[in-house]
Amino acid sequence: MTKKIVPEKWIQTKVAVGFVIIVAITVVIFTITYFSVMSVIQVQNEEFGHEHEFTYLNQLVFEIIETEGLSRVYGITGKKEYYEQYMQHHDSVLAVMNYLNLLFPDKISQDGIREIKSLYLQKKELMDRLSQINIMRLNAESAKTILAAIPDSVNYEIKQYTYSSLQVDTSRANVVLEDTVLFLQKPEEEKRGFFKRMGDLFGSGKKKNEPPVELETVLNRKVDSTVMTELRPNENIEEIKTRIEQVEQQEQRLNVKVQKHENDIIQLDRLLTDQIKTIITNLHNITINRNERKRQELEALRSDMIDRILLLVATAVALMLFFILWISRDISKSMRLKSDIIRAKDRVDRLLKVKEQFVAQMSHEIRTPLTSIIGFSEQLSDMLQNHNDELAVSEKILLSAEHLNGLINNVLDSSMLESGNIAFYKDRVDAKLLMEEVYQLFELKAKKAALAFSYTVDPKLQFFESDTLRLKQVLINLIGNALKFTQEGSMDFAVQIKNSQLLFSVKDTGIGIPREKQKTVFKMFNQINLSLSRKYSGTGLGLFISRQIIEAMGGNIYLESKPGEGSTFYFEIPYKKCEPAFINPKQQVGYIFKDKNIMAVDDDEMICQLIDGILHDKVLRLDVLSSPESAIQAIKQSAYDLFMIDLHMPKVDGLQLLKIIREDKKLATPVLFLTADLVNSDLKEAHKQENTWVMGKPFTQKQILEKLASIFNIDILSEEPTEMENTNEEPKASGKLFCLEGIKSFTGNDTDFLNSVITTFINNTDSGLKDIREALKSESNFHLIISERAHKLLTGFRQFKINHGIEMLVELENAKDKKASIKELKTTANKLMEYWEGIRTEIMRVSAE
Repeated sequence: MTKKIVPEKWIQTKVAVGFVIIVAITVVIFTITYFSVMSVIQVQNEEFGHEHEFTYLNQLVFEIIETEGLSRVYGITGKKEYYEQYMQHHDSVLAVMNYLNLLFPDKISQDGIREIKSLYLQKKELMDRLSQINIMRLNAESAKTILAAIPDSVNYEIKQYTYSSLQVDTSRANVVLEDTVLFLQKPEEEKRGFFKRMGDLFGSGKKKNEPPVELETVLNRKVDSTVMTELRPNENIEEIKTRIEQVEQQEQRLNVKVQKHENDIIQLDRLLTDQIKTIITNLHNITINRNERKRQELEALRSDMIDRILLLVATAVALMLFFILWISRDISKSMRLKSDIIRAKDRVDRLLKVKEQFVAQMSHEIRTPLTSIIGFSEQLSDMLQNHNDELAVSEKILLSAEHLNGLINNVLDSSMLESGNIAFYKDRVDAKLLMEEVYQLFELKAKKAALAFSYTVDPKLQFFESDTLRLKQVLINLIGNALKFTQEGSMDFAVQIKNSQLLFSVKDTGIGIPREKQKTVFKMFNQINLSLSRKYSGTGLGLFISRQIIEAMGGNIYLESKPGEGSTFYFEIPYKKCEPAFINPKQQVGYIFKDKNIMAVDDDEMICQLIDGILHDKVLRLDVLSSPESAIQAIKQSAYDLFMIDLHMPKVDGLQLLKIIREDKKLATPVLFLTADLVNSDLKEAHKQENTWVMGKPFTQKQILEKLASIFNIDILSEEPTEMENTNEEPKASGKLFCLEGIKSFTGNDTDFLNSVITTFINNTDSGLKDIREALKSESNFHLIISERAHKLLTGFRQFKINHGIEMLVELENAKDKKASIKELKTTANKLMEYWEGIRTEIMRVSAE
């Protein structure tokens, strides 16, 4: 058979796969986008670099023009500061060219820059030559100025009719004039003068016969204002002027040549400038073309990047849509399956509820006749002590009844454990007393089987907190199994403290368990083999129930066994140490709760009356109330040490009242819930609450006192037990209708109290049956009213052991769940009322006696 794949099993896997795919696509998109953006940025940076090339090319042109301008200014003025600026700009031109070498790495651009540099250096040489020509012209203008300043006559100093003389040297003539001294020097033959050098620079290089005259502005005026002067012509001056005129004629001829050379230089400079401009223009064009290519490359990269991203995004969206549709299909299937599961769960819940109701009813209806069978069998055995045959028959009946009782208890416990509705209580457990009680249960059976039987208690262990009843149940199951499978040898059980745990062990020398079967012995309906099941009998539930109980208590159970040698079962539970509250041995129960204030709330007046009869003289204060509303008012006015609350009450039930108590007092005051239905699902919620206990109805005086002592953590020393308290049997019914022994356990020998309880019970029953009758007449909301009244009456019927009446009340109590027809309810109610009339008459008759 092919196993169907449930979509829920794959949804997580699909979600994980989809998530991985989306993450992968996101990473791919991010990677491609990153590298594309980096490429664009790189291209943009390169483009920005080419813009930088434009800037430096323009700067080069500017620097060359500025250098040429400063060269001309220097040539015109001859000032040193312009020459320094001219050289600075020359250095800047060279620096820009060197930087352009870095900006233009290609060979064509490098060749162009080298050519620009070569042409610029040639241009600089020409600019320097032009500057020299301009400087010479400037000097020539100075000579003309000096010549124009030479006078035709000389002032002679007249002092005592003595004339100052003008000394004229052929090689150097000094003439004292106004503010100017003229030096005329005749150089040596081998030396070249100023104009000779000018001729060599621009002329053909031929030597002239007449030596040049050097003219220097070194004239100083020396006049004594007190001295008489006389202006006279001087022949030497005339000679000097004649020589200067000759120099001017030579200069004019030289200027013609210089002008022609200057024109040639200017033409060459223009040619060089044009060549430089052409090369720079070519570099500009190269840069423009390169930028255009980069721009086109950038546009291509941008377009490619956008196309890739759009493609990846479209792919991601398509995959996401596919993934969503894929998951949606599975989710739709899952939702359909969940709907089916919910419907199936609802059906199972209804079946479980029916099962709980069945167990709740059968737990009483089966145990009650079994109790009668066991009780009558014991009585019959006592009556037939001298009749061996009849005694053997009665003992077989008793054994069969006990066996049947054990089987039924196991089935009912298993059912409650599976549903999670079994109750666990916190008791202070006396370790030695617990082990002794269990020992006494099996002591006679072990002797009959000729088995050595013993127990051991850790000396360090005295009191601990746990559920006494459930611990006994587990030990009884394990020891019962050991007794069943041990033909000879011994049995012993023990308890010790080990690593903050309580370790219990049950050891036997029985048949043992094979290793392959040891893992399955704790499963439901499991035994070693069918032959042993038939030989030793049993349902196979004992070990399963034991395991469920131990695990529910937070422990674990396991075994060690060898076939033919025996087995040892171990179980561990958490160890919670308890210290006993020691009291005076002479103290009586009646004074043990003398400092306690207790409130009891129950809508059943008979239960209220019983609680009042038990506790009114044993506590400091006792408030017994029959309605939750009055309890709420009392809670606001007084403080209590314990609340005893009926779990099921109309309007406000026990759990709601607990919530009100906790919210009002803000304290975790102990609460003891009283209920007649120990398998009701409300018990599970009750046990979740802090500091709560549960006790079933009906109950006895001893059970009430022991429970209160456990809650208050007190070891009570009870009075001498009565005959009723010494027996483990349930009270026997008086005839077949009812039993007053349970009520008498409360009232003792107090006849007035007994009659008061009986009267209250009769009045409550009459009132409840009247309400049921009226609800059936109104035919409006009758299911709920009938169910509530029946539940209220059940406590009294169970306390008086009116078994047949209990059956009919349970049927009426379940009316709201079963939605029985009004015709069926009327039939049951009429039978109950008719039956009650007979019970009522009989109870009144017995109480009158």
